[in-house]
Amino acid sequence: MNDIQSFITSFAVEGFPHLYDSDGEIWSSYGIASQPAWVFVDATGNPQRIIGALGKTALEEKVERLLTG
Repeated sequence: MNDIQSFITSFAVEGFPHLYDSDGEIWSSYGIASQPAWVFVDATGNPQRIIGALGKTALEEKVERLLTG
């Protein structure tokens, strides 16, 4: 888990929950076969899958949109 915590700290993404999917079962359920990838789940439980990297600005914008609905 040290690598994961290091990633979270290095990229300053401590502000939201992170999930460690050791066997890939959760990623598979969202149809994700490779990294980088993101799955955001809104307040109503609807997931949005993004395949590819997100820079800091894009990540901040995405989280802000989720928070403001």
